[in-house]
Amino acid sequence: MAIQHVKDTLGLIQTAGSTYIGNDADQTYIINPNVVGAGDTITIVDKGGANKIQLTQGVEIVKSVVVADETQLTLSNGAIINVRGADTFTFNIGGDAINGVEGEDKDFQSFAEEVLGTPLPAEGEPPVEVEPEVVINEDGSVTPIGETAEETQDDAEETGEETQDDAEETGEETQDDAEEMPRR
Repeated sequence: MAIQHVKDTLGLIQTAGSTYIGNDADQTYIINPNVVGAGDTITIVDKGGANKIQLTQGVEIVKSVVVADETQLTLSNGAIINVRGADTFTFNIGGDAINGVEGEDKDFQSFAEEVLGTPLPAEGEPPVEVEPEVVINEDGSVTPIGETAEETQDDAEETGEETQDDAEETGEETQDDAEEMPRR
């Protein structure tokens, strides 16, 4: 296992079996699905500075293990990303610092709840293992693997339209029935 001491502000995570250790500077660790290889195991440790884990568009998280201050993410290609001291990191969802995409910042608790779909366990509580099966979108949202953000939006709109149509039909039937009833 190689240890890589990160000194630059941007670190593109790409080497299997490596542990990335940051210094006191503010650093961003970029997880890109086109760079992290299938089956790679990577560990990130950085307790100095204001640090960020950036999950770019297309990252697919199929499994996660979360404790109060760490997370282990398993990607769809089998790669495993360990983030030690995760409670001190900002998680940037959908951003890509190399290509000028901002994404959406979340603290560790919000990342666990909103992206992974699990509450963050308190210190000393057992790990929580979930299988979120989500893909990261450029706008900072997540969708189930196999769906696009547009499909998810279309589904929400269709459901809203069906509900509106059903309400209108029910209202029309009730009004028609009321007109047919004899008056006393």
